Amino acid sequence: MSSLWSQFKTLILIGWVIALVRLGLDAAAPGASMYFGVYYGMPIVLLFFSIMGKYKGVPWKRLALGMILTGVLVWGLPNLIAYTTAQFAGWDHGRFGEGRGPGISESAMGKVTVGLMTAGMTSFAGSIWMILWSTILIWLPGKLGAGSAPEVAKEEVAE
Repeated sequence: MSSLWSQFKTLILIGWVIALVRLGLDAAAPGASMYFGVYYGMPIVLLFFSIMGKYKGVPWKRLALGMILTGVLVWGLPNLIAYTTAQFAGWDHGRFGEGRGPGISESAMGKVTVGLMTAGMTSFAGSIWMILWSTILIWLPGKLGAGSAPEVAKEEVAE
């Protein structure tokens, strides 16, 4: 049995690229960054992986654990970096603007706390988002027969 990291690292690395582009847009083109991110991009990646059969046959519990890992590493870690950077840089535009994100804290500890709290909340939300989409796009098609027939045929040929 492979580790969760080795099984889901491609998904996580793609998520990091999306998050890095989003952070770059936050800095360079804040208006454009609102329309690009992991909430939009990751379901598209899951759909592609589903079509390619990347996680075909992965049991739901393992898939869910992989999606929790993805939530923490693709939502939590990048948001820790993004929101802590925004706090120290004084960004108040885009997703960091008033009414959209937390205000700029006065103390260094407060700035780091905002990053940590945002990372925790988005890790949870990202995990739920990924479990939902992976269940719909990967697990259900396999469970309902869209991907199980070739595996049965392979077993019959092997016997």
